[in-house]
Amino acid sequence: PSNYSYKILNILKELELDNLKISIVLGPGYKYMNFMSKFINSNFNDKVYLYNNTGIIAKLMSQSDFVICSNGRTLLELAYLNVPSIVISQNERERSHKFHKISKGSIYFNRLETIVQINKLKNTINELKNNSIIRKKLYSNLKKINMDKNYLNFKTIFINAAQN
Repeated sequence: PSNYSYKILNILKELELDNLKISIVLGPGYKYMNFMSKFINSNFNDKVYLYNNTGIIAKLMSQSDFVICSNGRTLLELAYLNVPSIVISQNERERSHKFHKISKGSIYFNRLETIVQINKLKNTINELKNNSIIRKKLYSNLKKINMDKNYLNFKTIFINAAQN
């Protein structure tokens, strides 16, 4: 409903993308697929790849230096893969999720509605893009969780965070 994918692409359009490869993954409920496809084709040449309802999202995430996503289950999948993220809550339900605070492997945005928030996101994207030290720190924070070995501990932490 917020169409943050389009807002983020508009931000990316203003940035120096250098040799970046950007993958946009949209779910089956995304309403503006044709518009988004045309927007990407006319603004990004071959730098942005659009995927719709794909079965290879885990592969795409695991190959990423960082991901911009909503504050839902995708964030847990990224944590499992140790992929740093920029997290943007799209609604009140997502604003209640607290995993981003526990993991310290993501940079959180409560919403993306004002010029100040958009400029802050633009600066954050630039920082992550240009500063591998920040990405490595976020990665290290995620690595500490070790979701494979500490599944029960992680589950307890996540449930407690969700209740607070």
